[in-house]
Amino acid sequence: MRRTLATLSFVLVCASLSTSQVIRVPNDQPTIQQAIDAATPGTTVLVSPGLYLEQIDFKGKAIEVRGVAGSRATTIDASMVGPVVRFTSSETSTSRLIGFTITGGTAVTSGGGIFLSAASPTLIDLRVMRNGASVFGAGLYGELSASPYLEGCAFIDNTSSAHAGAAAFVGPSSPTFVNCVFTRNVAPIGGACYLGGSTALFTNCTFTGNDGTQVGGAIYQAGGRTDLHNTILWRNKALNGPQIAISATGGRVDASFSTIEGGWTGTNILTSDPLFTAFDADDAHIEATSPCRDAGNANAPNLAVTDIDGMPRIAGTTVDIGADEFASAGYVAGSARPGGAATIVAIGQPGGVAIWAYSPLAGGAIPLPGINGTLQIGLPFAPIQLGVLGSTGSASLSVPIPSGLPPTRIYMQTLVAHSAGNDLTPLLVVDVR
Repeated sequence: MRRTLATLSFVLVCASLSTSQVIRVPNDQPTIQQAIDAATPGTTVLVSPGLYLEQIDFKGKAIEVRGVAGSRATTIDASMVGPVVRFTSSETSTSRLIGFTITGGTAVTSGGGIFLSAASPTLIDLRVMRNGASVFGAGLYGELSASPYLEGCAFIDNTSSAHAGAAAFVGPSSPTFVNCVFTRNVAPIGGACYLGGSTALFTNCTFTGNDGTQVGGAIYQAGGRTDLHNTILWRNKALNGPQIAISATGGRVDASFSTIEGGWTGTNILTSDPLFTAFDADDAHIEATSPCRDAGNANAPNLAVTDIDGMPRIAGTTVDIGADEFASAGYVAGSARPGGAATIVAIGQPGGVAIWAYSPLAGGAIPLPGINGTLQIGLPFAPIQLGVLGSTGSASLSVPIPSGLPPTRIYMQTLVAHSAGNDLTPLLVVDVR
């Protein structure tokens, strides 16, 4: 489960914004788009958890739109009537979208989830999933020098009929991806990404389970250049050729300190199985025995302070390879939907003990003696022991979800007790609907 900066408590967010204009959805405005329309430069739009059936357009505004409980709890769904999010009015890095699931988008041509044209916004903690497109980039598409910065984003189950299930950029665009995951995306050319004449940077990203039904299971490069740093490419498939494909017209993919199945020319390239946990299909967490631990380059460009879970980016002797830094963590895998089965997973040092606690209420940030971290779930809460962390450093509990369960919001944290101390993981907020 991802917990980036977007999952800080509502109280802390509000305190940091006390001197700027704040619009709250749905308290002040009933929809996200109406809040954007009412916003002036420097405004922060704070969106409460829930499902928002709409499409949004930033309209060139230098504002921040934030889901206060993070991407697992706040969803924008376009209901398959067009792209979910549009940046087409010369937006810069001061246009910020943080903490949402982006889904239900479709495009006759390109950019079913997020469409960028001559725009370079900041995109953080987004789950871009189950979007479609006919030509380029079902999850994300950029053109006309679009150069966004993305951190802690996951592209999941997006499908394009032609190029790039997850993300496509054409022309002189320069996207930067940090701590991002690409999984189960499908397209004939470039299962996850298509870069056509663009310059792309990926630092501490993970590509796994993507399918290029013709060529380029992970990446298809058609001119331009892509740099991979501290990045995993594993279990991506293509009908023809390797998971990284270069167009006959040229292009370049350089890699360093990365794990690439089948190998690749570069510096410090590992070819051993990264050993993902058996429970996780979205965020690609690594086991305690993963060769990716302490194998990255701490001087990689755009190295983030935290990993995709919001945990410190360097937990060992140096940075890990991939979007996940091995450390005490708790997350949800599987299907957190009525009629589905969610798996509660704890990760930490082998031999430690994990206790999962959940509540229907959020709390403050309460320090506890002898524990690293603060209690952020509300009282009362229910604790459940997940058990001893085995040799892989993980323990889990399967939780079936009744098919008739009404929409429910759950706040959760995990306590991992081990020989070096007691770690209380950051707050997780999950909407079951």
